[in-house]
Amino acid sequence: MQFYQRILLPHPILAILIIVGLCFGAGVKIDQFRLDASADSLVLENDQSLKFYRSMRDVFTSSDDFLIVTYTPHDDLFSEGAVQQLRQLRAEIEQIEGVTSTNSILNVPLLHSPALTLDNIAEETKTLDADDVPLSEAKSALLNNPLYRNLLISEDAGTTAIQVNLPTDPTYYDLLYKRNNLRDKARESSLSADESAELDKVSQEYDQLLARINLEQETIVKNMRQTMQKYQPNAQLYLGGVPMIVSDMIDFIESDLATFGIGVLIFLLVTLAVIFHQWQWVVLPFLCCLSTVWIVIGSLGWLQWPVTVISSNFVSLL
Repeated sequence: MQFYQRILLPHPILAILIIVGLCFGAGVKIDQFRLDASADSLVLENDQSLKFYRSMRDVFTSSDDFLIVTYTPHDDLFSEGAVQQLRQLRAEIEQIEGVTSTNSILNVPLLHSPALTLDNIAEETKTLDADDVPLSEAKSALLNNPLYRNLLISEDAGTTAIQVNLPTDPTYYDLLYKRNNLRDKARESSLSADESAELDKVSQEYDQLLARINLEQETIVKNMRQTMQKYQPNAQLYLGGVPMIVSDMIDFIESDLATFGIGVLIFLLVTLAVIFHQWQWVVLPFLCCLSTVWIVIGSLGWLQWPVTVISSNFVSLL
């Protein structure tokens, strides 16, 4: 209270200039404000379950960078029309920039058509793409294979899935493991000055790479949905996968920020207008709130601290 009485209240122009300066400084980095919906933002830094999952992924080489398109035609899935439409859908998906390959009932080996042994598996393996396999025979082979049932095809043979593989940047995992190793060492002991500088550098490179990957995958997801929309009249299609979840969560966060922010703003303006009946007592608190939000967003940009699902509604709270 004494600070306000001695410093701010006797010098209102100085106080306003300080606030304007802070707003200007925050505005310089406000474009660096970003949202993060990755796994790292939803778990603890030393989460053992995530660490175990990543260790298993290294042993059994795999990637989270794929999308799943489920395809349920209005006609029988194994009719000529439905299979041809599935081929067309897959061909258009493979033309999307950023898609490396696809897996579906069209190109997986039909291991039970005919029944195979270790002697003839190399010569007799057939696929719907490469061989003239009767559709009824392909249906039976797919349903009788436990590797495909409820993964590529449903038990009632009414729905199938296309796995859409996306490129995996090897630099991402290099930076991820290097950053995590340095973090683990920092928790267990102390880092040297060089190691601390390296941790800061690696963390910054990782964040920049993750932002670029999220942007690329967001574009792929949008293009996928536009492609799927063409086939909706003849089939029911859904999109899934980790990249889609991340993209949609970021969209939801942005929507929440706008929706709740505007809602709270209207509520405050109406409340102040009803209570005070004078425009200056509506505008002044509004400017105070707006400048506070602006400075916090800019500060997060300066600090390179992303907003997560947990903290995304700070605008409404402020």
